[in-house]
Amino acid sequence: NDPVSNWPQCDVLISFFSQDNETGKVFPLLKAQKYAEMHPKMYVINDLAVQHDLLDRRRVYEILKDHGIQVPPHVIVNRDENNNVIGDEFIEGEDYVQVGNDVVHKPFVEKPVCGEDHNVCIYYPSAVGGGMKQLFRKRDDRSSEFCTGRNKVRREGSYIYEHFLRTAGTDVKVYTVGPDY
Repeated sequence: NDPVSNWPQCDVLISFFSQDNETGKVFPLLKAQKYAEMHPKMYVINDLAVQHDLLDRRRVYEILKDHGIQVPPHVIVNRDENNNVIGDEFIEGEDYVQVGNDVVHKPFVEKPVCGEDHNVCIYYPSAVGGGMKQLFRKRDDRSSEFCTGRNKVRREGSYIYEHFLRTAGTDVKVYTVGPDY
């Protein structure tokens, strides 16, 4: 919480935004940017400004597409602060969601647009019994919970809905690296 003028001098800075949902503590990304500006000779390992883009999954998809990198077929439902849909009409059927003319069939993944929100859900079609698996940051020995009978998508907030990639039960974690590390 100290002003950046009181932060100790360092030669190298690596910085990752994080937010603790239980305590509400948030990494001071803007302060880290100011600190880096105050010390132009300091080596900054990662681009602090780009971290703002990483906080919005919609922006990440745009950046990937702009660079010719494929993203899964998806639709985006944007909602305002009163949870009213912004833009194209949103329709939820028994086994699909639709935004405008674009349809994503179950099984599909529902991701909050906020990159720091790890409460991701997978919705299954009625032909296999329906239900939803909620994924979350690991707590104790669990990182998911299946919810029988939960078939309707969330209506509070903005989400990306994308085709579920079957992995035969294997967790797939993706890590990114850049040319400098």
